[in-house]
Amino acid sequence: CRYFNYDVWSEDTKNYIFSTIPFAEEFLDYGSDKVICPYESLKRALPEADVVLAPYASFLNPVIGERLLQHWGVSREDLVIILDEAHNLPDLARDMSSFDISIRQINFAENEARDQGDFLLYQKYKSSDVLEMMRSAIISLVNEKIGESEEVRISFHDLIETIMIQNRISSQSFP
Repeated sequence: CRYFNYDVWSEDTKNYIFSTIPFAEEFLDYGSDKVICPYESLKRALPEADVVLAPYASFLNPVIGERLLQHWGVSREDLVIILDEAHNLPDLARDMSSFDISIRQINFAENEARDQGDFLLYQKYKSSDVLEMMRSAIISLVNEKIGESEEVRISFHDLIETIMIQNRISSQSFP
């Protein structure tokens, strides 16, 4: 990605972050103007921050939370976490245990992957190949379940299994 470059770690970028304390939209504009990745720049600045404002998911999702702590260079025991709007936690917990994805989102992702160079993800599979596998498996599973209810829920296990069957991929093919 052209936005992930040396300037992500520049002193100018770090100084901008700490002197301006920009809103997300402002930093996105800054990243666009300077051709740097705002996300990677903020990760780089984390160890020098005394206070971090982050959405609940940054701490409650085990994977995201551990990555945040790793980039920040702290453990949960080192933190004082203040949860604002805690009445939203039950809905957040439900949302975190599932996700929605549409064929339209997969189509957008496939176009973006191609625009960015359609990188090889694993052995012979490019980004667009994996997205096509997902699209095909979702369509197949939805067609199987259509009529059961208005909303079709597909388990992650079923999605992976269908992708592997449709593309003749064995579990030994992947580490």
